[in-house]
Amino acid sequence: MADFQKAVSLIIAKNQLDPDKKIIDGKEVGANFLYSQYMGEWQEKLYPHVDDSIKLAARAQHICRWELKRNDFPDGKAGYFKWRTSLAKLHAEILSEIMKECAFLDEDIARAAEACQKKNFKNNQDSQCVEDCACMVFLNYYFDDFIAKHSDEKLIGIVGKTWGKMSEKAHEAALKLDLSEKALSIVKAALGA
Repeated sequence: MADFQKAVSLIIAKNQLDPDKKIIDGKEVGANFLYSQYMGEWQEKLYPHVDDSIKLAARAQHICRWELKRNDFPDGKAGYFKWRTSLAKLHAEILSEIMKECAFLDEDIARAAEACQKKNFKNNQDSQCVEDCACMVFLNYYFDDFIAKHSDEKLIGIVGKTWGKMSEKAHEAALKLDLSEKALSIVKAALGA
């Protein structure tokens, strides 16, 4: 029988190895540990009824992300997309190993690996779940820091692309977020409001 809790514990243990540390409630945790927690929270809010395989796919979205650095890939869009594709494969491989160790069925492992890579998300509900959660985590927890590093024009374009990846369910949730004044103005501009 598949052991979901053991799989979650293994994901947590891997993400705690993140060299980028954050202090939460006086404890040092890996930044990817936090990201995984946020992904799990949004999965429970948006898609509470998905099976354990997809819950794990959401939590493993950025597992061991630090192992592939952006500057190890060529500059420009092509290099960026190669890095992102390589990361997605890495996340799926690590998740697959964890799920195998926890006695998940091969077909469930394959589904989770595909969802973790957000493959064909507009036609695959499992992948859409992970995509929606990733977009919500970005908007809810990382957007303000991101705003500080980019021009309004670039931000409006990025939010527009992000919005295009999200389901209606995620759109509704995003519009209820308690965004900063600056973040809200970027979102409104991106949506033409």
